[in-house]
Amino acid sequence: MNRMMIVAAAAMITAAGAMGQTAYFSNEARHKCSDLANAEKKYVQCLKSENAGVVESALAHAVNMKLICPSLEFKKLKAEINNVSANGNSTMTRYKAYLAGLVFENAQMFGHVRSAGYTTPEELFRSVATQVQMTYLDEGEIEYARAR
Repeated sequence: MNRMMIVAAAAMITAAGAMGQTAYFSNEARHKCSDLANAEKKYVQCLKSENAGVVESALAHAVNMKLICPSLEFKKLKAEINNVSANGNSTMTRYKAYLAGLVFENAQMFGHVRSAGYTTPEELFRSVATQVQMTYLDEGEIEYARAR
């Protein structure tokens, strides 16, 4: 089953390249006319893959879907993202799942990330990480007294 999904994803990417399309992520119009419950189910299946590339790509597409549809909960997808965050096969996969989990928990915080138009998953995750840093670490600009 997983092999079939990988082949289908590769065929879609190849077809998009042949048609001159370079967009990695679906746009808002495409998501609005999609069967999002089915997409959620497919992404959950991909997140269970042993292939890190499949998992990380699914994380990126799930983040994109959540940014486009922030009011939808995607409970099963969120639960599987949390599972990957805790139990993923690599540090990078767990980190990307952690970032995805933050998007699923606080989609409103990532409003500007949604409209940027990324061409790779790395660009998307870099933007999410930057937004997290700006929100949580730069907030308040508190001055700390040092002990002398």
